[in-house]
Amino acid sequence: MILIINICKEKLHYFEFVKPVESILAKAKIDFKTVHYEKVTDRELFNKKFKKIIICGTSLKDNDYLANLDKFKWVKLSELEGKPILGICGGMQVISLMFDGILVEDTEIGLTEVFFNKRFLGIEGKTKVYSLHNNSVLVDDRQFEVFASSRQGECIQAIKHKYKEVYGVLFHPEVLNKEMILDFCMRK
Repeated sequence: MILIINICKEKLHYFEFVKPVESILAKAKIDFKTVHYEKVTDRELFNKKFKKIIICGTSLKDNDYLANLDKFKWVKLSELEGKPILGICGGMQVISLMFDGILVEDTEIGLTEVFFNKRFLGIEGKTKVYSLHNNSVLVDDRQFEVFASSRQGECIQAIKHKYKEVYGVLFHPEVLNKEMILDFCMRK
């Protein structure tokens, strides 16, 4: 079972950024439960029935989650070792910030060409993705490996923690590259 974390402040944003992830999982017959980040409890986070966590993205102007980063301290907890996490767009921003990363103003909207330097959640090489963000991230290279970037390396697009099963993508695979979400959910 997958625990989906909704970071959307507005209900309408849920339908654009969370519902598509739910639909991908439902179509693949993967059980899930969705919880808003403000309502996540230890009961969900440490429940053994939840094998993985996906932190979904939200709209360009919905940055409420950035003012509430204390609600995401669980991302770093060692008790979650072995419970992979995938952050999508705002979810990747959260992951980066929890591990001492920095947000950088950087807007990309629409189809973006990304180069994966290694296989990442089933994708490699030059790939088109759907971007919708106002911020990119700078990550600590002692903690994260960068797997993909756009604009000749200027904008980090995909990361994985070097020692934990923590992944992040700045683009929206629920729009284009849905197989990445399935690869994350189905990998052993």
